[in-house]
Amino acid sequence: MRLLQNFLIIFLTTFFGFLVISGQTIAFKNVNVIPMNKEQVLPNHTVLIKDGIIVEIGSKVNVPKDAQIIDGTGKYLIPGLIDMHVHMLSDDAEYPKNIAEDELKIMVANGVTTVRFMIGTPEQLVLREKSAKSEIIAPTIYAASPHLTGREQGNDFVVNTPDEAREAVRKSKAAGYDFIKVTTYIKPEVYEAAVDEAAKQNIRVVGHADSRFVGLERALKAKQQIEHLDGYLEALLKEDAPMKGSVSDIYIYQPKNWESIDYVDENKIPIIAKRTVESNPFVDPTQSFMKNTFGLFRSEESIRAQPDFKFYPKKNQDFYINYMKRTPLNQVSWEKRARWVEIKNKMIKAIYDAGGKIMVGSDTPEFLWLYGFTEHREMKALNDAGLSTYAVLEAATKNPSEYLGTLDKTGTIEKGKRADLVLLNANPLENISATENRAGVMLKGKYYTQAEMNKWLDEAAPKLHNSLKEDETKNNNLEGFWQGAVTIANKFWRVNFTVKKDGENYKAVADFLDADGYGREFSVSQNGENFRLERGQPNANPIVFEGKVEGDSFKGNWSGVGIKAAFDFLRFSIPKPSYKEEEVTFKNGDVTLSGTLLLPNRQTPGPVVVFTHGGGAETRLPNKSWALHFVRRGFAALIYDKRGTGKSTGSWQTSSMEDLADDALAGINFLKTRTDIDLKKITVAGHSQGGWIAPLTATKSNDVSFVITSAASGISPDKQSIFHRANVMREEGFSEDAVKIATDLREKLYATGKMLLNNDPNAAAERKKVSAELEKYAKEPWLDAAALPPNLDEDKPSRGALELLFFQPVPMWEKVKVPVFLVWGDKDTVVPVVEGRKIIEDTLSKNGNKDYSVKIFPNVDHGVVIVNPKKNSDFPRVPLDYYESMVDWLVAQVAKNK
Repeated sequence: MRLLQNFLIIFLTTFFGFLVISGQTIAFKNVNVIPMNKEQVLPNHTVLIKDGIIVEIGSKVNVPKDAQIIDGTGKYLIPGLIDMHVHMLSDDAEYPKNIAEDELKIMVANGVTTVRFMIGTPEQLVLREKSAKSEIIAPTIYAASPHLTGREQGNDFVVNTPDEAREAVRKSKAAGYDFIKVTTYIKPEVYEAAVDEAAKQNIRVVGHADSRFVGLERALKAKQQIEHLDGYLEALLKEDAPMKGSVSDIYIYQPKNWESIDYVDENKIPIIAKRTVESNPFVDPTQSFMKNTFGLFRSEESIRAQPDFKFYPKKNQDFYINYMKRTPLNQVSWEKRARWVEIKNKMIKAIYDAGGKIMVGSDTPEFLWLYGFTEHREMKALNDAGLSTYAVLEAATKNPSEYLGTLDKTGTIEKGKRADLVLLNANPLENISATENRAGVMLKGKYYTQAEMNKWLDEAAPKLHNSLKEDETKNNNLEGFWQGAVTIANKFWRVNFTVKKDGENYKAVADFLDADGYGREFSVSQNGENFRLERGQPNANPIVFEGKVEGDSFKGNWSGVGIKAAFDFLRFSIPKPSYKEEEVTFKNGDVTLSGTLLLPNRQTPGPVVVFTHGGGAETRLPNKSWALHFVRRGFAALIYDKRGTGKSTGSWQTSSMEDLADDALAGINFLKTRTDIDLKKITVAGHSQGGWIAPLTATKSNDVSFVITSAASGISPDKQSIFHRANVMREEGFSEDAVKIATDLREKLYATGKMLLNNDPNAAAERKKVSAELEKYAKEPWLDAAALPPNLDEDKPSRGALELLFFQPVPMWEKVKVPVFLVWGDKDTVVPVVEGRKIIEDTLSKNGNKDYSVKIFPNVDHGVVIVNPKKNSDFPRVPLDYYESMVDWLVAQVAKNK
């Protein structure tokens, strides 16, 4: 009987071991307590815990005989650490969900006892519940909602209208998320609706303050808790700075934006710091992630030496190491990047000095910075920014607890509070890095030695490292989404490829990000292990990528635009599109126009942009890249093949400007038949020749609300042609004498055209004279550059072509009543920018239309390419804010003209 009784005692003790442990009494004896209720150390104290709650603290505490004793001699006890900005690998659909509990144990093993996940998932809510019930070893969890964004980015609410924002807030609140997370591309009025609805739902808004959309001032006015110091660099720019954008948030990746660092006014720092504290004193700068990823040099050797490196799958390791080698940010000097870090450090210190409550956030696990480990890196970064060691400990314990509303339960070591504690082997007030030298962690009253937790880490590392199964079908297979760059002389040209299998063949589509060229189709051929992707170019050698696929790597040689270089790509899963494409047709009389309607993923009718064409045989494709800038910001877009090109019927060569405008008008009439378009928000946009067609369309329809022109000419096509050809001859090195002869010939040629248009009976005779004069210069080397025919044959230009040639833009601009945005590059040699701008502005003003804006981009030509003054080998690049400036303007106009 006694044997059975002993067996039952052992069985019950083992089976209900968790209940016994959590209910037992534990005492830290002879420990130095840093309570964090004020800056002090309580030497050789005893901290008594019962049922997970601190019940006594003192130098003389009666410890029950059955209590578990933890010897704290020479050690230091601090509150459990809190990470206010975390993500997990298992949040990503590419990773298995069963690694989540290991991820949480990694955090605990690093002393982190509370976390805030900053982009929520349903799985996080389940983990939150399990943690609260102590069913798993995990920090206390808070979860922000799936992020509200203006573009599809994954695990999000895409919100482009106030109603969509309000619905996202309501759904998030109902689902049980703790905060509303906002990120990027959110229109101001949509953001304000989200903030208003969050207040009604009694849930706080946290996250980004996108400087190009929401902006710092709007976020501060909303009392939002701002992450990353988003928008602060922009707010620090001098009033006369030539740019308004800087390097906050996603804009950090564009080298050109770093020029703004030279225009920072440090005198603004204390002013903005004070304004921050008045709005919301809680600030989470995620400074370690920012400065160590983008500001300071990070060698491959140092990355591989990190203790958390081994946890990442090889695919992640390779991707980020390769990215750090080829990132466009390598074009930014280390001095400028160090200056950026210095400015952010000063901003953090100024906010603290003004009474701000800094909080620790790791923003992991991106860029090979893992949660848990990076908590301590962030603490070191805040110390480097000028915060005392005690202030840093506040940022990791007391301040987040105060923000979370749990300071009565956590954040300090006081009687009656939850026993989330970290036992250190050294004093963190002397050196903040002491938080990495742990003896153990108490989580909700249960104590784990560091030796025990190190075994967790040893077990978790191979699980996470091997969590992404290699897809054997990818070997020597080109299918997938490839991200990478073409590289020459330390200069980068970012390119993405989407490759899909179509039977036995591949279909490849490239996006040239720095050239703003999207949706470029390439043919694919295979020779053994090598792949060749090729795209023909009119009047030029083809663009070619030729290389070998090894697993998820595609490397080789590239040629195009007169340059030979190397390329290097990594494969990812093909992303879900953020918009849909619908093939459409519409008619203008007997002409059928064929096009594509690009529709963002939205639930309600929204604004649309109709794109007109430049000169020549232009299909819908050149406008697709332009259109996507608007689509990504919530606008629908209609692009179509110009009449007589692609799948459209008719002839552009014989058409007048009126005919081409009527084609755009037919597109607008087609849009009026749809229920997914807001008919009060129709914009017409055009580049070059489209700069005549777009405003002309607006004069023909009361349905057009806005006009956008790029590289528009304020003079007639015949005069513009004379201007353009003269510049071409000069660029090719011909003398001014030759330019004058060619210009005279062209003027005479156009004079005969005007005679034909006016049915002048002397036109035929005059054409013979001009033809004879052309034959006189037929063998001159400048004839091709001047684009003159060697003679005039019997074929006469159509009346439509003549009407287009002599189209007069001033009478048209006199009739334009809607808001207009005019954009040019100041190195345009096709249209006279200064003269044209003056003509258009004067005409609009005279007409009483004061609602127009002008933007001139320096060192940009007619093709929207940045001019390379040194003429050395470089990739053609488009200013990345050229088209975005148009979208910004239209977003503001739509908001203003509700």
